[in-house]
Amino acid sequence: MGKGNHMAPSADGEYSPLKTFGNIFISFVGAGVLGLPYAFRIAGVAEGVIIMVIASFVCIKAMLMLVDCKNLIIEEGLFNKAKHTTSMIATTPDRHKGSPEEMDKKAIPGDIEDIMDYGDIGTVAYGNKGWWVVQISVIMSQIGFCCAYLVFISHNLDTLLPVAPNQIVFLLIIPLMVLANIRDLSGLAIFSLIADAANIFAYFVVFYFDFSEVEKNGDIKGNAFNFDGVPFFLGVAIYCYEGAGMVISLETSIPKEHRKSFPKLFRFALSIITMIYIVFGVCGYISFGDDTEKIITLNMPQGFFPTVVKCCLCFSLFFTYPMMMFPVSTLLDKLAATTDGTVTPMKKTMIRIGLVMTSVIFTLAIPDFAIIMGLIGSSCCMLLALILPGLFHLKLFKSKLTTLDTIFDVCIVVLGIVGSILGMGDALERISQRMAGTDGEP
Repeated sequence: MGKGNHMAPSADGEYSPLKTFGNIFISFVGAGVLGLPYAFRIAGVAEGVIIMVIASFVCIKAMLMLVDCKNLIIEEGLFNKAKHTTSMIATTPDRHKGSPEEMDKKAIPGDIEDIMDYGDIGTVAYGNKGWWVVQISVIMSQIGFCCAYLVFISHNLDTLLPVAPNQIVFLLIIPLMVLANIRDLSGLAIFSLIADAANIFAYFVVFYFDFSEVEKNGDIKGNAFNFDGVPFFLGVAIYCYEGAGMVISLETSIPKEHRKSFPKLFRFALSIITMIYIVFGVCGYISFGDDTEKIITLNMPQGFFPTVVKCCLCFSLFFTYPMMMFPVSTLLDKLAATTDGTVTPMKKTMIRIGLVMTSVIFTLAIPDFAIIMGLIGSSCCMLLALILPGLFHLKLFKSKLTTLDTIFDVCIVVLGIVGSILGMGDALERISQRMAGTDGEP
């Protein structure tokens, strides 16, 4: 599962392409894959494959543009323009104590390349406004992912326990508050490893049941195209690249002497991940056709292995929840800090309780996995994966871009904006239809 911006490993130690591939895989393959079969049901097989391939190509290009932006900032010393901004203050407050004259005399650390993040790039490009747009997008997307986790857990446990989904969400509030208040996530590292292993096991079992369903029925179900499903599928497709906010962290996790190899490895990893998305989504849809549920595990029959799979995934998402909330609570801690940079333990606790309750309220308001995927994918994820990289690249490289490069950047931004408008419109329509009792399906 995607683990949020804080989970990028250190650049210390020997370089291992396989380990880097694993980090990329873990950062991008999240709960969204479990909603892809339903997305293919809405869009059709051929249409879904075309959209996923295009989304993959554009997202990979856009995310690597962020790495280019970071490298340009380092090479040309552009970070000096932003050293007194909110972003740098939040990252390294010691550099900003004293008068402006004193601060100017303080050296920027030599490891600025290793501590720079997405927000810092936004700061250099557009000042505080750029930083705030990035941080708000990250906060909303992380909370959105947590809402999707709660929907998944509640609906899957509903098939195993005599308890309604809403009641399950209420029962999870206290345990989630406890987990969210863990200040050091190293204690959850073992659970994270177990969760990743559980995910891989669960995906294999789901594949098995998909093919078993085709063999049992003796035919392949599904439509090829449904143009009305384009906005929804595009939002879900972008949602699946939930690691967009981690690209800089992933790149800096590699020792400096090997970072030139990152783009090639990143393209390879994302291409493999996209193939997995397509195969998983198509297999799930053609197995169950129009009966494909919004969460594919709900199509699995009763039995030992389906129960184990559901429990593994619920376990995984339960312990992924605090990891996704961690960068949000850490950022809010910094924003809530007093002038001396301190935050009282009570204030930290209240921030985390507030975040849990926010995710619970939204989950109860929109208890629909597909709608949450489409809404978050079309808004925050579209910003982080397409719109902002395009805008930052245009601004920072404005004097270096060829006409073709400029056109491509503009196309990425326009595609992101149009996709965002159409996707959010589709999601809001589904919410309206759900409230009207038609289950949000146009």
